[in-house]
Amino acid sequence: MWGRARGSVRVAMTAAACLVAAPAIAAAAAQAAPVTPAGGLPRAAGPQHYVALGDSFSAGVGTLDTRAEAACYRSPLGFPGLIGEQYGWSVDDQSCSGATATDVVLDQIGTLTRGTDAVSVTVGGNDVGFAPVMTVCALPSWLGDCGAAVRSSVALARTVLPSRLTVLYSMIRIKAPRATVVAAGYPALLGPRDCDPVTFFSADDITRVNAAVDVVDGVIQDRAELAGVRFVDVRPAFRGHASCDAVPWITNLTWPLRDSFHPNRAGHQAYAATVGPALSRTDGQRIVMPLPGRATSGNTNGPGLTAAQLRQLPALADLLVEPKNVARAQRAGIPVATVHRLEKGLRGGPGAAMGALRELHALDRLVENRLR
Repeated sequence: MWGRARGSVRVAMTAAACLVAAPAIAAAAAQAAPVTPAGGLPRAAGPQHYVALGDSFSAGVGTLDTRAEAACYRSPLGFPGLIGEQYGWSVDDQSCSGATATDVVLDQIGTLTRGTDAVSVTVGGNDVGFAPVMTVCALPSWLGDCGAAVRSSVALARTVLPSRLTVLYSMIRIKAPRATVVAAGYPALLGPRDCDPVTFFSADDITRVNAAVDVVDGVIQDRAELAGVRFVDVRPAFRGHASCDAVPWITNLTWPLRDSFHPNRAGHQAYAATVGPALSRTDGQRIVMPLPGRATSGNTNGPGLTAAQLRQLPALADLLVEPKNVARAQRAGIPVATVHRLEKGLRGGPGAAMGALRELHALDRLVENRLR
C-alpha cells in the first residue's frame, strides 16, 4: 500500500523459511506500570528501545512532509515518530515505502536485538499488489478491469502472503525475544462515494477495494496470532474517516502521487493512538482518539479542482489517447473523435478540464451500466 516499489526483485527466502518450524521464543518480559500524562497518551515508565518496521503506512507517506528522506520517504510525522515523542521512547524507524514482507526480513530486522523493547510492523499491501489495484480502479472503466485486479490481489493475499508473514513474525520473535511485538492492519481506504473529479471509483469498485483490505487484515491477524504477535485492528478507529468522508484521515489522489490513499497527518495520529497503547501494554485504559479537522490535498486553482488534481490531468490525457486505450474506448462504444476531444479538454484551462472530467464521468457510468 502502497508507495513505490523498491530496487531489484527479491529472491525467494528458502533458508529463512526453515526457521518457521522453530519453537516460539519466550514471551516478552512484563513492562513497568505506565503512567498517564494529562491530555496525552499513556507514557511508559523507563527508557524504551522501539523499532518500527514495515511499509509506507509506517514510514509516514500521506503526510505530505517535504522533509521526508528520498530513499524510503520516512517522515517524523509518521506514527512511529509520534509514538516515540509521546512516550519518550528511542525510535529506530526502519520502515520503507514499497516494502514487502520479504524486504522487511532482508533489509529491516537486522537492527533488532535482545535489548529491543517494542516492535511495530505494517506490511502486506505491497505483497498483494495494492498500488496497481488502486491505479486500475481509479481509472475510467474502459481503461482497465478493477474487478479482475482486485481478484488477483485477493488471491495473492490468500496464497502468498500467509507464508511470508509467518517467516517475518518468526524472525522478529527470534531476534527480539523480549519485545512486545505489534502487527497493525490497514484501514478501509475509500468512503461510500467517490468525491474526487480525477478518479472514477464506482460503488462496486469501492466495495471491492475495501473488502480486499478486509481480506489482507484477516491474513495479518491470523498469522500474527499464530506467532504470538499482538494484532491491532485500526479499522474501528478509522470508521467514518476514509477518503471522501466528511473528515478524512485517508488522502485522495494527491501530489506527490506516492502520498495518495495513505493516512494523512490526522490518520497517523489515529495510528499512534491505536498502536501506542498496544506497544506499551496500556491498551486497557481509555484512549481518546484524535478528532482532527478536514484534510486538504492542495490549493484550489479553478472550479472544483485543486492544484494536486490539475497536476494529474496530463497523465490522464496521455492514457486516453494511447492506441490500446483508444481501441478499448471504441469497443466500449466511445467514438475516437470523442476521445481526442476529451484529451484536448483535459489539457486546457481549469474550466475546460472540469468540463472534460464531467463528460468522462458520464461516459464511465454509461460503460459501467453496459457491463453489468
